[in-house]
Amino acid sequence: MDLRKYQRLKEATAPIFSMLSKSIKMNTFCLTKLHQEREILVLEALNVNEVILPEGTRMPLEDAL
Repeated sequence: MDLRKYQRLKEATAPIFSMLSKSIKMNTFCLTKLHQEREILVLEALNVNEVILPEGTRMPLEDAL
């Protein structure tokens, strides 16, 4: 899937992720899209200390829960 079509949405998440990372002590914040009711696609991810979930990752929905 071409992630470029979500560019404006990804740009909007940058300041939100930045604010969240300063107030919530978590490593990873992500924006995902449910794809065909079976899997998720990570559209944008902020990994603070360690890359756990890279952008573009796909995984079965049951593994994401």
